[in-house]
Amino acid sequence: MSTGADPKTLPITKEYEDGYERIFGKDHKPTRGTFIWDSEKMTFVPIAEYKAPERAIDAPVMAGRFYENTCAPDAEKTDIGSRRKHQEYMKERGLTNPSDFKETWAKQEEARKAIRNGAPIMDPERRREIGKIAYEVEKRGRRNR
Repeated sequence: MSTGADPKTLPITKEYEDGYERIFGKDHKPTRGTFIWDSEKMTFVPIAEYKAPERAIDAPVMAGRFYENTCAPDAEKTDIGSRRKHQEYMKERGLTNPSDFKETWAKQEEARKAIRNGAPIMDPERRREIGKIAYEVEKRGRRNR
């Protein structure tokens, strides 16, 4: 409110009563409680009277519904029609989802770009291997002299 006063403590004025009657009708009393939208009745109903729709297929949030009636692309057409079955199938065969490696691939792509642009390779294992191979090539060259 612009006055800064608590609206619960303000007196009911003639303007308020006129506006209330214009919106809700002359003999309408305020109703207290918790209400929920009923899409069948197309109105708000008290939460105690609300009955959820029987068909959950039309629910706005459907987690895991895309697993229904799915099978793996193997020769046996293994049923992976639930999250649990899908996870077991993947675990048994040592498989994973590519989305598990998004950050890894992004980091590796940055490293590849840096190497392509001439940055030094900072892998100590690779450096050791290259040094070892260079030493062996040089050693063979000495023997052949």
